[in-house]
Formats: sequence, structure tokens, C-alpha cells
Amino acid sequence: MNTYFLKEIQKIAEDLMREAKADASGIFWETISSRIPDLEFYYSTNTNIYQGSGGVSLLFLELFRVTKGSQYLYYAEQSLAWLVNFIERNQMRNFQFITGDMSIVYLLARAYEVLDKKTYLHKALELCRDAERSLNSPLSEYLNGKAGTLYCLLYVYSLSKEEWLLDLIIKFIHSILSAVNLDKSGIYWDREERTIKGLCGFSHGASGIAYVFLELGQYFQNPVFIWLAEQAFEYENQFYSSTEKNWLDLRKAIFDEESERQFFDAFRNQDFTFFEQGTYMSAWCHGSPGIGMARLRAFELTQKQKYWEETQAAIENVLDKLHIKNSPNLCHGTLGNLELLLEAYRSANEESQWDVLTKVTQQVIEHKPEAGYYRSGLSLFTGRDIALFMGNAGVAYFLLRLVDWPNTPSMLMPRIRFSQADTPTLLDTFHFRNVHEQIVSQRFPKTLEGIGHLHPKQLKLYFLKKNPTVNVLNSFMEFVESLLGLPHRHQQQLKDSYAYEKCMVELDLSQKSYAYTYYKSHLYGKEAGRLLDLPEKVFSQHKVFLNSELVVKETAWDWNGDSIGSWERNLKIPPSRLKSLFLPKFWGVQAFGIASELMLALCEVFRSAKDLQQGKEEILAYFGDLDAAERERANQIVQLQIREAIKAEILLAPLDFESDERVNLENGEMTHR
Repeated sequence: MNTYFLKEIQKIAEDLMREAKADASGIFWETISSRIPDLEFYYSTNTNIYQGSGGVSLLFLELFRVTKGSQYLYYAEQSLAWLVNFIERNQMRNFQFITGDMSIVYLLARAYEVLDKKTYLHKALELCRDAERSLNSPLSEYLNGKAGTLYCLLYVYSLSKEEWLLDLIIKFIHSILSAVNLDKSGIYWDREERTIKGLCGFSHGASGIAYVFLELGQYFQNPVFIWLAEQAFEYENQFYSSTEKNWLDLRKAIFDEESERQFFDAFRNQDFTFFEQGTYMSAWCHGSPGIGMARLRAFELTQKQKYWEETQAAIENVLDKLHIKNSPNLCHGTLGNLELLLEAYRSANEESQWDVLTKVTQQVIEHKPEAGYYRSGLSLFTGRDIALFMGNAGVAYFLLRLVDWPNTPSMLMPRIRFSQADTPTLLDTFHFRNVHEQIVSQRFPKTLEGIGHLHPKQLKLYFLKKNPTVNVLNSFMEFVESLLGLPHRHQQQLKDSYAYEKCMVELDLSQKSYAYTYYKSHLYGKEAGRLLDLPEKVFSQHKVFLNSELVVKETAWDWNGDSIGSWERNLKIPPSRLKSLFLPKFWGVQAFGIASELMLALCEVFRSAKDLQQGKEEILAYFGDLDAAERERANQIVQLQIREAIKAEILLAPLDFESDERVNLENGEMTHR
């Protein structure tokens, strides 16, 4: 046991014991939080592992396990009692693993493992029942989303084998699968207005969700979950730089006045590069250290050399970016990055990695500030931060990992122990055919339905593949196109539905930045709101123009909407000439349905910017000769249609940037596909 590291752990633990507060229910700590965007720091009674008392409690639990010190057990159990009482008084409010109330579930389950007290497991199970309320959470990510919740449920199930908990795990898997986005290469999950594309990385990106699927795969011995993780890795590898030995950080957000000014200036100056270029960060949360951990776990489970090579590249990045004087925090600091080396040492037992680990960690301790505490992961905060992921408790926890690495679990990539006994495979629920088909159906639901009607045998054979090809999207499109030449009296409907959905897919994949798409919609939406509030006489004097991103798709049948019966309907009716309107949004493609002749006329008239009154007169000309009453009625209909088009951002009002420079977007062109 490394006495140097243990001595530093004990110093930190003594500080934490001095800072503890107590009430009738137990012991807790006030930890640092911040208000964004003001960055006002304050102390509060957080409960979670990331930034609250939960993380400190976990440290004391593991410290007791290693040292058997009774004082550590006292603080572990007293703080756990306070946490449970807090939850019982306030109920489960959020169900994230690391940053939410599932932290307490994890702590209770870990306390059961360490202390062998079944009351802790029973309480963990009781709290798990409430987790079903988060199935509709919009985020799938590991840190703040359903993937972390799912991991925690799996951990408790591995200790309890409760059937109802397995049913809940299955529901969470279904929920996460339903949120998959199929990309030109691989899959990802969360789409947000604050990103360029779906994020890479462990905390908020594809790697973290992939890691949970890896743990599901090894625990249930189900290769489908491993395949899903590998599909997520394929997505991330589009953004890998061999020069940087890192994956792009695709965040692009407004979080303060300065970033808001940057967005505004870039949009005004048509600096599209600003919205499309990511950066590189080297941390567990974003970048090589966390992604490398996910790849290392993939190598351990699959023994595929490419994952070991990607792990090694990530390790090289960590070593290149090491700065002893940075904050040592676990989330995005020096020691968190060293976790990758520690896990690689655990896997390969290379002495050179251990030498680096101990040498750098010793330097971190030697550079401890004179104030007596380590720098917080909150970069602008200069006081004492005691939290597990951002502060001193995390330093002590990492040191404890070095002292007892075989038995102290990593909180950055916590493994689930596999037990062959009584563990189902879930292959009856999740097998390659239904999971593969579910992923494809999110891009091509109508086409799949049509192939099921026209070529059921070929469809069954296609999805019977035991290990689908890496590029799911291209493979399916090639499969469909191979069917289009087969003889069938309804083959034209299949071609038509495929062309309709392919248009939507290509439009969505052509988006270069969700942040740009959102910001453009935000600016024009604000201007539309201002315009629509004007009196009609003033309103009609303003210019508008066609949104240049609008796509008009011509089909012979109507494939709009979610109706399952569209195929049966379209098999019974003759072809015609229909036109659908599509607009890209950061969340996908908005389909407006079959366009009326009036809407198509409106789009044609406003292809170049013009006053609303002039445009309205040109549209009314499409109606031909009308008497006064008919003209008044037609005028009302056109006015209403124009207003609806502005509200839907089909028509845009020029933006006034209060300068001589203006965005040159006043000439709209419909894109026909």
C-alpha cells in the first residue's frame, strides 16, 4: 500500500470531517454550485455524486473498505442516512445517475456490497421503482440522461436479480433505442440546438451511451448490445483527427453575452465556418480520455485490435496534454485524464503506465496550492471545492484508486460484474433482426412498410443477418435499390415512397450545424413575431422572401403523416402529381404535408424578395377574374396563407442588423428534389 498517497488521502478526509455539518437525520456537506450565466458561486446542500454530499459519502465508504477505519464508516453511514432522509422528505426529483438522485441508489447498492447490510439494498430497490417516471426524459446521454439511469438500474439488478427491475431495464433500453439517430456512418442520440452535430464523448455524447451498451452486452452476454456500441463508435470516428489524436468537441452554444455576440456577428457576416467548426478538448467529459475509456472497454470485450489502437491514440493525447498545474479534478482535470492510464494498466499491466501514473500524481500533490486545497474544476472559482467530480474528494478518491486499484471502482467508467448464474440473455427481446429493423425504421418507415407488402421474403432475409454491416444506412439503401428493379405491379409505389423518404434523409444529413439551423430559426422567428404583430396596413408594406432551405418534393402518392394505413390506401388509388414541402430543423426535418396550389403559388411569387402587398396581388392574379365578393374572400384566404407561411418560416422577413452590412438572404430559391 502506497503510504505517501494514503497519507494525502487521510489529510483530505480529515479536512472533510472538519467541514461536515450535522442535523437530526445525519451528516452532510455544503458544496459549491454556480448560477449560469452570471457565474455567481454559492454553497448548497446538493445530494448527488458529481457535486454534492453523495460523492463525499462514497469516498468515506471506500476509504473504510480499504483501511477499516471506524471514523470513516461513521461518516459514510451517517451521511448516507442524511441522503436517504433528504430523498424521503423531498421525493425523487430527477433520475440521473451521476448528477441526480440515482446517485443515492448507487451509494445504497455499493454500501450493501461493502458492508453486507441488506437494508441498504432494499432501500435502493425501493427508490428504483420511481425511476420509471423518467422514461420520457428527452436526453439519452450518460451524465444527465437515461443511459446513466439505465446503468444504475443494471448495477442494482446485478446485486438483486429482481424480475420487476429487469422489466424496467428492458423499458429503458427500448426508450433509448427509440431515440437513436441513424447517420451516414453509425448512430448517435441527442440532437440539441447547442451542438454542431450529435456529440462525441463520454459524459454527453455517443461514447457514454455506448459504454452502457457494452456493460449490458457483457452482463447479459448479448452481442446486439455490443453491436450498438460499435455503431456509436463508427459515428464518432467521423470526427477523429489523427493529428490531434482526438475527437472533435461539437458543442456550439450561447452561454453568456460574449458568446451571444460571437453568434450574432458570425451570422451577420455569413461566417458559416464559425457554426461548423468544432474544437478539441482533452477530458473525461469531452475528448480522448473519456472516449479512450469506452474504446478500452470495447477492446476488453471484443478483442478487436482497432479499439486497442484507438485507446493507445487516446493515451498519447492524454500524455501530450498533461499539465500538472491544471485543476486535478476528475471531470476535466489532470487526475480524471489519468484514469485512462490507470484503466489501461489494469487491462494490460504495463509497468511504464504505472510509472507515469505514480510520477504525475506525486507531482500533483507536490504542486498543491499553499492554501491547502486543490484547484476546483470550476475554473473561475478560487475557493475550496470538496466535491467528488470537481474538487478535493475526487483527488482523494483517485489516490485511493492508486492505493487499491483492483477493488476501488472507477466512477468514470464503473464496470458491472458478470455472473453466469441465472442471468438471462434478453435475446428473445433484443436480437439483431428487431433492433436493426427498429433503427432503420426511424429513417425509412414507409419504405419498410412497402417492402413488407411487396417483398416480405427478401425483407426477412435482409434482417436475419447475425451481425449487420457497419454502415447501416448505406447498406439498407443499397438493399432497397436492388429491389426496385424487381417485377411487381405496385413497384411504382415502392419507388415513390423510397424517393420521398430518401429526400428527407439527404436533407437532414446535409445539415452542417444544428446550432446554425437553430440560430437562424431563432432570429427569423423573432422577426416573424414582430412582423405578425403589426397592423395589416403596416404589415403589407414589409418585404418577405422564400426560405432558401425549403425543399419541394414531387411524388405520385401521398406519403405524409404517420398513418400506418398509407400503403394500403395508396395501393388502391392511381398516381397523381403531388408536392410536399420540407424544412430542415435542428431536431430533424419538418414535413408540411401536401402543398396546396395556393401555397405553391406563394412560394413561386416570393422566390425574390418583395412587398407583401405586391406579392399578394401577384398571387390573386392566379385566381383569374373575380367579382368584388370573390376577390375579398380570395384576399382573406391569401392573407391567412401568407401569415401561416411566415409563422412556419417558409417565408422570411429580412433582418435589420442596424448597420450597413446586411445578410444577403433576400433572394430565396426553392430546392426541388
